[in-house]
Parts: sequence; structure tokens; C-alpha cells
Amino acid sequence: SNLTIVEVEACDAGSYTCVAENEVASVNQTGSLSVLVPPTITFPPDGHTFYTNEFTPAVFQCTATGIPAPEISWYRNGTVLNNSTDARVTLSMVATDGGNVSQVSRTLTLDNATDSDSGNY
Repeated sequence: SNLTIVEVEACDAGSYTCVAENEVASVNQTGSLSVLVPPTITFPPDGHTFYTNEFTPAVFQCTATGIPAPEISWYRNGTVLNNSTDARVTLSMVATDGGNVSQVSRTLTLDNATDSDSGNY
């Protein structure tokens, strides 16, 4: 006997048990199904423009979902940003488990933003 799940979704993950029985005995075998979900950026919308006033913090947030939980990196004009490349850069991350799908948010904060910080992030 076969069990077929058409169009598998994250909620289908879990344990499945096959039971075989007759008048002599009953036996079972259990297996598990893990469903991988590719990352999806849920915020900000593609092409979103952020604005801030000069010499105030510029705050960018990116939220993504997926299984396993995605890793989020911030880039400026194609160069990866991290806390050690610029003392004004702060990266923070929050991960939550929304049932079967993990959600990760990573915030980029540029202290005292100036016109020279303009670019593609």
C-alpha cells in the first residue's frame, strides 16, 4: 500500500505510521516527513524606497520565511555589510517559529546617516 500526498505543504510535516494486521498480530512502522520550504522575503516589498533625515539613524528591516530558517544578509551596492566593517552599522536578528514555517527578521541600522550612505541596499 502507498500513501501519496499531492502538493505537499509545510503543514504535512510530521510522523506517519503504517499498520499491518491480521488475526495473528498487528505490527507498525513509523517514519517522518520533513518538508523544506524555500525562503521568501515577506517585507519589505521589492523595490521599496527607504527615506531618513540626515544625521539620524536609517533603519532597514527585512523579514523572510522558510524551512529551515533562512539566513538574512544586508548588502550595500553589492558589498556585504557587517558590524565590523563600519562602526555605525548595527545588525540585529529575531527568529520566530510560526508553527511549521520559521520567520526571521534582520534589522540594519546606520547611525547618523549622511548623503554618502545613499545607495542600493
